[in-house]
Amino acid sequence: MESLGLAWLLIICFFKLLATELCISTGWIGGHLFPIMFSGITMGFASSIIFGVDPVFSACVVATTFLSAIMENYIVVIFLLVLFFQINLAIFIIILAILGIKLIKSTIQHKIIY
Repeated sequence: MESLGLAWLLIICFFKLLATELCISTGWIGGHLFPIMFSGITMGFASSIIFGVDPVFSACVVATTFLSAIMENYIVVIFLLVLFFQINLAIFIIILAILGIKLIKSTIQHKIIY
């Protein structure tokens, strides 16, 4: 994956998110689910280059956090991503999906209170 280069992976991720939002806001039929997953996996590959970790593990972590932030339903995130990644990464998907949603909900409640 290093042949693509860090810059290209970040550009792909950014423009995919931008194109998705542009298409949905102009009335195109579709959703955020698979474009967010694609962007998360792309950002995961980019972060694996930055931090020097396993690309599949990094893609799994980032895609789980991206989807958790968008969907706010850890059960759907877990079942969806277990289908896409190796079964030995399932424990990380479960932990990250639950923690990610708990963190997002506590952050939103904290902002509403203050």
